[in-house]
Amino acid sequence: MKIKRTAYQAKSLKGLARNAQSQFANVIGQDANAKYGFGNAVGNSQDHNTLGDFDRTLVIEIALIDSTAIGVATLFGAALDLTEATNTGNNVTVTIQETSHPKVKANILAGAIRINGGVLNTKTAAQLAKGIVVYKDGIAGDQAKTSYYPLARRTSKDYTATQIDMIDFKQVIDMNTYFTYSLLAGESVSITLFISDIVDTGRVLQGENVRIENHNEMPGVAKERAYSGRY
Repeated sequence: MKIKRTAYQAKSLKGLARNAQSQFANVIGQDANAKYGFGNAVGNSQDHNTLGDFDRTLVIEIALIDSTAIGVATLFGAALDLTEATNTGNNVTVTIQETSHPKVKANILAGAIRINGGVLNTKTAAQLAKGIVVYKDGIAGDQAKTSYYPLARRTSKDYTATQIDMIDFKQVIDMNTYFTYSLLAGESVSITLFISDIVDTGRVLQGENVRIENHNEMPGVAKERAYSGRY
């Protein structure tokens, strides 16, 4: 039996539909931005762009120059050293698969990046006991220092002797932020970092949001949204 609706009921139903659509992002690829001001879950929103496929990870390889001696790698730290002198002087080479370490540091001079998790792979299980030391230099000469020990985060799930998923390794990296990581003799290390956001200050001149977001996430980890105001 066909139900007849009054004009008032029809208008109310349309209002409810509009309200429901305005509360959620569109997930089927239709453009909801123009009408309701919300982003498309499979596209770009009005407020920020999405990171490209090649900007979502940094795969960092650390190797010893003299494999019979220990080494200390310094990662990032654009204000500290834009070259690789710090690393080669400490018996290590740092390479990044997607680009180069000096280029990454130069890009960070222009804007910060947010790391949301990572994966640490080592040659031997003994290397996993080494901690990642995070330094943040203040403009007044002060320095904050914290240590992250991947081995302390290991769980029995998905156990691999020489690999740890650093799910809770979250850092905002600007030009005054750098990591140090010590290598045992004979070691080689690969660190994969997942990028959730970057800041592109050049976009200000185009009247656009400086934040560019990665809609993907570290495998197996619920996405944590981060807003540009937290930079």
